[in-house]
Amino acid sequence: MRSWKMPVSVLLSLSLALAAPAGALTAWAGPGSTAEENALSEEQKARLTDGTLEFDEIAARIENYNVTYNNTKSTMLNAYLNLPAARTMAEEAADLMDEAYDIKDDGDRVLFEQYKAMSRALRKEAGKLSAKELKTPQKTTLAHVRKNLQKAVEDLVIRYDSTRANLDTVNQSVELSAQNLRSAQNRLAQGMASEADVLSAQQQLLGAEENQQQLSAGLSTLKSNILILCGYDPGSDVTIAPLGDPDLSKIDAMNLAEDTKTAVQANFTLNTTKQTGAKGAASRRQKQRNISSGEQTISAEMEKMYQDVLSAREAYRAAETNWQAAQKDMASADRKKSLGMLSSSAYLGMKASYLSAKASRESAALSLTKAVNDYEWAVGGLISTGN
Repeated sequence: MRSWKMPVSVLLSLSLALAAPAGALTAWAGPGSTAEENALSEEQKARLTDGTLEFDEIAARIENYNVTYNNTKSTMLNAYLNLPAARTMAEEAADLMDEAYDIKDDGDRVLFEQYKAMSRALRKEAGKLSAKELKTPQKTTLAHVRKNLQKAVEDLVIRYDSTRANLDTVNQSVELSAQNLRSAQNRLAQGMASEADVLSAQQQLLGAEENQQQLSAGLSTLKSNILILCGYDPGSDVTIAPLGDPDLSKIDAMNLAEDTKTAVQANFTLNTTKQTGAKGAASRRQKQRNISSGEQTISAEMEKMYQDVLSAREAYRAAETNWQAAQKDMASADRKKSLGMLSSSAYLGMKASYLSAKASRESAALSLTKAVNDYEWAVGGLISTGN
């Protein structure tokens, strides 16, 4: 049997906890723990760690695995909450229950029940601590940090997808340039081309290869940055899923007037200005001017972003039409080449036009995706008012 002591420290901790102001209570699991991750279902965890990063998983990866976000949360929790006392309370409750069962083994039923009751009371208070949350201002600030990180990663993913599409096009361009060089060399041997033609083809290939190397290095850097911000090791074997075509129904659902009202109400910077105290008539007037200026800035930015969305949609539609035509032309060129009705140089020219149309279509699609995403984040409160 283990020796046991009268739980003076436990009773003291309990009395202090009961007397503590409500604002000083919080989850004792503490920052840096896996509390948020453990709140995920097994299915959600599996999806977030399946080796593929989907666009709609970015928010959860930020909230559960981003170092900056979780360090910010840790700092805020430590500044606002008495975490060490909460942890001590939970440990004391466990010790007290152990002692209670030792007493039971000694046959003192009355003392056992008293100890058990104290342990339960202590566990109840620890439970209250674990249920507490940050106050609204702190939660708003933390949400703002998370939103900014999320948008930053989304912008990087859009850039990554754009660079990946460009690299795919350039890879094909390198192959096309190599074919063009071989064709020029063959024609030179047959006396049908000049050395200048061969030199021009060589320079074209070198330019395409240089572009290929630059895009490949840029793609690698973008991926590393995305993985780090999403809490992965930068060398992880993670696939960043392609974004696909833009969702045009989102544009149809936009209502500039109503969206602008929502953007004004949700804007973090403007709300911070509104909540800032102002002493004296002059300060109050300046505060009101700042609020008015901020609202005007948001309205102007919303109008600009909406027009950017409409322009990007028109560019996407034009690029899509061009792309459809280019596919038909390429199919026709393939048939003619197979029948010997098209020269190699003419076919290469058609292939170059096809690749150009494909690249333009992909670029227009991603530009529209970004314009819509920027607009939606603006509605969610992410517009700088300059105040």
